[in-house]
Amino acid sequence: MRFARNRSTGTAMFLAIVLLSCFLTSTLFAQRMGMNPEERANRLKEQLSLTKTQTDSVKKIFEHAQQVMMEEMMVNQGDREAMRKVFTEITEKTDKEIEKLLDAKQKKKYEEIKKERQAMMRERQQQRQQ
Repeated sequence: MRFARNRSTGTAMFLAIVLLSCFLTSTLFAQRMGMNPEERANRLKEQLSLTKTQTDSVKKIFEHAQQVMMEEMMVNQGDREAMRKVFTEITEKTDKEIEKLLDAKQKKKYEEIKKERQAMMRERQQQRQQ
């Protein structure tokens, strides 16, 4: 009986360590990616003059996108091509969801923001290739 109790305690301890590791890994990844969903939503609020309702909706969209990206990273570990494809799809879907919330003036400005983002991505890719 004593062995069984120690084994179950050891299993519980192992599980706790694994869960803590997963939590810390996801937190570190979120920090590495840059801004969190709330910061990203607030940045768009400033750039596009979003209403509170729009800002709250954009935050939810970013939160969902971040969660999906985290899940996909776990599934596609090490497969850079698969991750690039998934990230592109998630970004496009996120952009479309955000655009549905915007008026005509905001959409025009958001298109400019997207073009700037694409230019920055191309520049980063070129720097990596050098």
